[in-house]
Amino acid sequence: MEHSYQRQGLHQQQQDDVSILLSNQIQDLWIRVNPKIEVRQTRWIEPESNHPLIKFYGIGYDYDNRYKTLASYKKYWATKTSWKTHDFSSDAWKDLHTMVMKSDSSTHQKGGSITFHTTCGLSLNKTWYRIASYDKTKYLFFLINFDFSIQAFYKFCDLPCEDNHHQDTLVIGAFKGDRFSLLKQSHLTKKIQIWLTKEQDS
Repeated sequence: MEHSYQRQGLHQQQQDDVSILLSNQIQDLWIRVNPKIEVRQTRWIEPESNHPLIKFYGIGYDYDNRYKTLASYKKYWATKTSWKTHDFSSDAWKDLHTMVMKSDSSTHQKGGSITFHTTCGLSLNKTWYRIASYDKTKYLFFLINFDFSIQAFYKFCDLPCEDNHHQDTLVIGAFKGDRFSLLKQSHLTKKIQIWLTKEQDS
């Protein structure tokens, strides 16, 4: 029987090294392609039987260049979403703490509950990013990232867009390999704004 797949994540490690995560309701497939060195790798990802309602979001890798995926799941009776990673090298799953961390140069302070604005994120240079906001300040959007080496969420930076609404379109993307682009379209005026970073950590 043939099954149709939807792309759940795309990760660019280098300019020509791309990993794609495909998913349907039955199984998940990881594909790595590098046309310059003719790398073709595929891998089935088997979900744990006790977490049938699992959704994959992105791909990254840790300090040892081990590829991992980030996924969320809900138990049938649970109201909160939980997170876990899958390690391709060991085929092991690991549950994560779901508290978002606010990071600065000297301290790591716990943040509050968050809401993701978009349905998908961006994997760039081993790290996964997604647009979010704190529940208490729901229209002040920022980038949250997930570090696959530390296996933790962090607030990466505030977004420059203002006068936000939950129905606005916000999309992050990769620009010139290792830089960010941000597109916003107002649901009221239909005005489109685009921002580009000079460097990844700008």
